Amino acid sequence: MHQATLNPKWEGLVARYAWSFPTVGSAASGLLSDDLRQAARQKRIAGIPSDLGNAVVIGIVLQLMRAASEGNLQGSDVPSAVMAILQSLGATRREATAIMKRIL
Repeated sequence: MHQATLNPKWEGLVARYAWSFPTVGSAASGLLSDDLRQAARQKRIAGIPSDLGNAVVIGIVLQLMRAASEGNLQGSDVPSAVMAILQSLGATRREATAIMKRIL
């Protein structure tokens, strides 16, 4: 998402491509599913089906990339976007904030 704010036109193309050819990202989707299952086992997120978790994360990320390509998302918005993704997966605000502090 940060890259999308730096190069909006390129990210707009990537987001449109991802929507048009969803099987291209199947390897990344598999890794995301693994990460979500592990996070659920560790009680860091809600125990939701991995397909649902994938849809939530990928949907939000692609929509945010599109917003960035249209100039509606700035680099300063990225931490809030990541917090929204984490919370949509069932992380508490406190947990999401702690994660953001670690990665920033």
